[in-house]
Amino acid sequence: MRYEEINLGYDKNLVRYYLTGYDKVFRFYHYNPWNTRSFYDRADYLKDKSNPEALYNLLSSYLKNFALDQKVVENLDKIKKGAFIVLTGQQPGFLTGPLYTIYKAVHAIIEAKRLSELLNHEVVPLFWIGSEDHDVEEVNFLYFPGKEGPQEIKIEFGDLRKIPAGLRPAKPETVEAIEKFESLLPNFDYKEEVFTEIKKAYHSANLGQAFARLMLKLFGKYGLLVYDGLNPEFKRVTIDYLKNAFLKRDAIEKALFKAYTEQQNFGIEPQLDPCPNHCNMFIFKNDERIALEMVGEKVVSRDGEVSFTREEFLEFMETNPEKLSPNLVVRTSIQSLVFPVLAYVAGPGEVGYYGMLKEVYEIMGTKMPVIIPRFTATLIEPRVEKALKEFALLPQEIYQDYEGVFHRVLAQLDNLGIDDTFNTLKESINSAYRTMQEKLAPLGADFQKLTGENLGRVMAQVKYLEERAQKYHREKNSKYIEKLRYLKTNFLPENDWQERVYNIFYYLAKYGFALLEKLLEIPFNAGKHYLLYLE
Repeated sequence: MRYEEINLGYDKNLVRYYLTGYDKVFRFYHYNPWNTRSFYDRADYLKDKSNPEALYNLLSSYLKNFALDQKVVENLDKIKKGAFIVLTGQQPGFLTGPLYTIYKAVHAIIEAKRLSELLNHEVVPLFWIGSEDHDVEEVNFLYFPGKEGPQEIKIEFGDLRKIPAGLRPAKPETVEAIEKFESLLPNFDYKEEVFTEIKKAYHSANLGQAFARLMLKLFGKYGLLVYDGLNPEFKRVTIDYLKNAFLKRDAIEKALFKAYTEQQNFGIEPQLDPCPNHCNMFIFKNDERIALEMVGEKVVSRDGEVSFTREEFLEFMETNPEKLSPNLVVRTSIQSLVFPVLAYVAGPGEVGYYGMLKEVYEIMGTKMPVIIPRFTATLIEPRVEKALKEFALLPQEIYQDYEGVFHRVLAQLDNLGIDDTFNTLKESINSAYRTMQEKLAPLGADFQKLTGENLGRVMAQVKYLEERAQKYHREKNSKYIEKLRYLKTNFLPENDWQERVYNIFYYLAKYGFALLEKLLEIPFNAGKHYLLYLE
């Protein structure tokens, strides 16, 4: 696969500084990702801080429910012998969700291999499945490139309560959405093979399991481990850490407000809004995930239907760990307390919220891992590349100013000089009216007003004529306009980056599972954008 590295940049200034001016934001993180020494320091810090045998048991107990590639089994054995982890993660989106989920997994696998060689110590990739997330609008859809632009497939859930994805059944609504997706895709070479695997994966109890099966199918042969935070065993193992977070709730709240204020004062838009009185955890009630808050000396669910004294809540935590769920403020530090996380492969938003959590980690008795900003990418199909060459365009021009590109290309196609012709006409009319008004000034102010109104009517007719000329010009060049719009739907579908919209399975059905192997052969660099040319 041909590829090209480019810089696109980010509007959010904390991520921008993290990538190009780390010295401005270093105080918000524990390790500098651009200094190799950081990985050695983190490795030294992790020594003797985890129990490899217990960690192996935790992971293998979860993974025994899935068919495992030999490489996954080998990486589990490495965990047992004290391997470090490169962690990444995402909610279990429909058919893995947008492309960036795939890029996270790819980057984690590549980074684990690189760091193993750098440190001369085993490092394995682990994908955290955020099945506890209860925002149905985050996991119930996918987009793929259709004939008329981005086409959406949506799971029409009948139950719209705040149920975690890992508790939502994988059928029947999901099966209906998969069948619709299959019916709308052309008969690509690998379509049958791909949908066979999809249907196997969604023959699962819930969306979390289906997601895990898909990720293991896609990346198991490369050794990617997966783990679901909704697993009851994980909750039992981590309840003491969650109790510690509750007991230190006030200190955590102060730390968040401190980071929030510091970033605002520095001109950074904070990624997290501190919620006063939040307990940084949720309770499961009839499968719904409801936030818990401090109201005076009581712990109360946000819907007001559950209430504990502090003592009652601590007892409840001890006896019902599976009914509680940390929010991301404390979940990230709990992950680092359980797993020997050398580095975390983070998307742009995650780089931002990790930048608010340094002191929270310290309150929880640990340090955050090295935060590696994942690569970003655009898949470019042959037809797209051909259109770029036809208009002599660079992809970054489309990303930076599509509307400007659109009008510039249309102007280049205008061999009649429509804009110049009408600009000259308008200047000529304005000049003629000014001359007339000067000569007829003695007729008085009322006549001057009349000529002004008459000029307005004339110019309105000229504008109408110009718009009609542009319309005929566009119709004459409609095939070029269609190609320009096609370019936009590839690079900026739904006015967003391709990786944030389109789903991988359109491309796998067209180019096969070998596409993933080709991605893993590319030496991606952290924080860079890549143009990936498909063949």
